Amino acid sequence: MKKWKKIWFIFSPLLILIISTLIHNFYNYFPSLITKIFFPINESIWEHTKMIIMAYFIFMILENIIFKEKNYNYVWAALVCSILVLIIFSFTYFYILKGKDNLFITIIIYLSCIILSQLYYYFLQPKANNKICIIMWLYIFIMNGLLTIYPLSGPLFQVFLN
Repeated sequence: MKKWKKIWFIFSPLLILIISTLIHNFYNYFPSLITKIFFPINESIWEHTKMIIMAYFIFMILENIIFKEKNYNYVWAALVCSILVLIIFSFTYFYILKGKDNLFITIIIYLSCIILSQLYYYFLQPKANNKICIIMWLYIFIMNGLLTIYPLSGPLFQVFLN
């Protein structure tokens, strides 16, 4: 790994967390159908996975610009992080916290999931064809949009945090 790539790797979880924080309330400031599809619109667990997906997408674009690459494989890290957050946070929120909001625990879980997904991306993930990754990104954005406009019933789609 080159020197700058190592530095980028070390600080990538923090950068993804910062990007996530910046886009968390994006829809509230710029409400429209487009921002509704791509950014979280409420405090449900599902909507926070949209924040993860968008943060990884923006991070991937930044990395491609900075390192002059065409690498769209971050789709897999975004999916790993989303799945980890859905599982770990849902279990913690529903069974340990009993539905009570705890911002400190939420951030620790989220940062831990980002770190694990970044480790997965850099060390374990097989490289996929960029065309397949672009199709996966499109599929994820389409599914996020559909599930925002037509949410399923269930605890993942309910607004718990206010």
